Amino acid sequence: MIDLIKTAVNVTFNVIVAITMFLCFFALSSNMAANLMDQEKEIGVLRATGMNKCRVRLLFFYEALTMVFAACVLGVIVGLTVGYTMVLQQVLFLKITMPFFFPW
Repeated sequence: MIDLIKTAVNVTFNVIVAITMFLCFFALSSNMAANLMDQEKEIGVLRATGMNKCRVRLLFFYEALTMVFAACVLGVIVGLTVGYTMVLQQVLFLKITMPFFFPW
């Protein structure tokens, strides 16, 4: 019975993670589309100075990659901080030793 509950909780969390990743993908896509529309003049200047279309696309790809990487790093830092403080709170209230576990 306990294994069934653990499996149900794991499946639920996996579904929530999948939905979150799906929403984040579309948020990033809309953000980059809005960024491209806002920077039409900048793209025109870059093209006028001699950059070809491939280099401009690569530039915006690197910008998106940097944004995603920064968001991932900040998300891990915030998640670790919140998780660690929750473990410290449980240790404080329950007065038992509880190790901090990071699921690699």
